[in-house]
Amino acid sequence: MDQQTNTKREEPQQQQQQQQQQQQPQPQQQQQPQPQQQLPPPQQQQQQQPPQPQGQQQNKQATSGRESDSDDEDSNSPLEESPCGRWQKRRERVQRRNVLGIDATYLAMDNELGVEVAWNEVHFNDRRQLMLQQRSICAMFDRLLELDHPYLVKVHSYWLDEDRARVVLITDYMSSGSVAQFLRRTAQGGVSAKPPSSGGRSWRKWCLP
Repeated sequence: MDQQTNTKREEPQQQQQQQQQQQQPQPQQQQQPQPQQQLPPPQQQQQQQPPQPQGQQQNKQATSGRESDSDDEDSNSPLEESPCGRWQKRRERVQRRNVLGIDATYLAMDNELGVEVAWNEVHFNDRRQLMLQQRSICAMFDRLLELDHPYLVKVHSYWLDEDRARVVLITDYMSSGSVAQFLRRTAQGGVSAKPPSSGGRSWRKWCLP
């Protein structure tokens, strides 16, 4: 009897313990820390930057345009001027084949007619050599000034620069091609020009390619 009574007493105690265990709050599961997002490398960060406003882009384009305009102005600005003030030498050098007697050729502007001409230079070793040959030089260039032939490049003017020991010769400017091509482009009435049959070596001496 005693054992039965003890078992009966223990049963409600066990039930109470089970109820208490169920009512007790369960331990919360520990949350695992999430991995931090890695930042992209600097190059990717630069690519992900927001686009610049249109105003800033226009300002950059305007400044680049002003820089290109200034470069064009520098290339077209005259380096020097003839004694009479009609011819202005530019920075642009004319690319051409070797011409006998001509050391350098630059692009120039005729201020009276508003056309481009060729600024040719004949250099001497020193001023003394230039002065010794002054008479022969003047006689030769004076004859070239008198020449007026459809198959020859026109010589407009020349002068002696004693300070720089050189002679400057102003002639027509041909942008590209040979003399025959230039004459065909500038021939009036569509008449094609042909080089003369005789004396070919003499007229080629002072013609620009």
